[in-house]
This record gives sequence, C-alpha cells and structure tokens, in this order.
Amino acid sequence: MSHDPVDDELKQMDENADQLDHKIEVSVTLGDPIRALKLQKSVIVDPGTSIAEVTDSMSRESVGCALVENNGKLVGIFTERDIMRKILGRGYDHQKVKVGDYMTPNPESLHLDDPIAFALNRMSVGGFRHVALVDRHEKPIGFVSVRDIVDYIVDFYDTTIFNLPPEPLREGWKSQEGA
Repeated sequence: MSHDPVDDELKQMDENADQLDHKIEVSVTLGDPIRALKLQKSVIVDPGTSIAEVTDSMSRESVGCALVENNGKLVGIFTERDIMRKILGRGYDHQKVKVGDYMTPNPESLHLDDPIAFALNRMSVGGFRHVALVDRHEKPIGFVSVRDIVDYIVDFYDTTIFNLPPEPLREGWKSQEGA
C-alpha cells in the first residue's frame, strides 16, 4: 500500500484548521482593549510642520501616518494615502507646504480602553487603515493600524501561521516533483 505524503499533509492541515477555529473562539476576543495591541511609535506634529519634515519623521519611524495636534487636541491625521492623493506629482515645494493644509481634519478617534472591535469597525466602515488614539482630554497619544490588529491575531496562532507550506495546496492541482 503506497503512502501519500500530500494526503497526510492535507489531513494535518484539516486538523490544524479545527484547532484554529476552536482557538479563535476561546483566545481571540475582539472585546480586548486596544491597549492589548503592540502599537507602533507615533509621529505627532503641529499643523505648521512642513510636509518634508512630516514625511521624513514617518519614514524614520516606519509608520504610515502622523497625528496633527493643536493646543493639546487632535485636529487631524496625515497618512500615506494623503501623500499619494494630495501631494505627489503636483510640483509642491515640500519644505514650504504645511501638513495642516493637506491633513484629514477631525479624524475618527478611539481610546486605549475601547475594544479592538471598534477599531475594526471604524476601519471597515470608514475605509481607514489607521485610527487615531486620544486620551480623555482628546490629546493624541498614538494610533492603531490594520497591521497592529493583524499582528495581534497572528500572535495567537504563530506556529500555525508560520509553519504553513510556502504555497497553498489546492485540490486537484499536482505539485511538480524534483528540483
């Protein structure tokens, strides 16, 4: 009787999927507070900061947005999407153009103790990749990104996710033998 390693691998993947479904129900709760996430460093600037300085700071910190603060309050958010849609290719002098002129004003915001589900809701409904985080006085303290949430979920299943084969096995497809 021949032994098919692909069948064994598919069986193991099915068993892992059953375990994963159970773990999702037990371990990952979108009711956990946003503070449970490993949040990225934040770039917080005032509206008079040049686009050049903001983009340099975002690049240096490897983040996709900057929060704009005026008098201790969140007044805007400036994202990579704003750079692509509002700045690039327009011939602006990035040293002179100010972030306050191109930010998204009055962005949605949440608090660290709000459930992760609310961040996902804001992102899905609003089409955002970043949601600003503020303290109880509306002072910006950071942001939550789609990546933060994905990383949080992956942490629960790191062995399952990181031990997947390099390519998905698709039913009816034959894998090529040899090198």
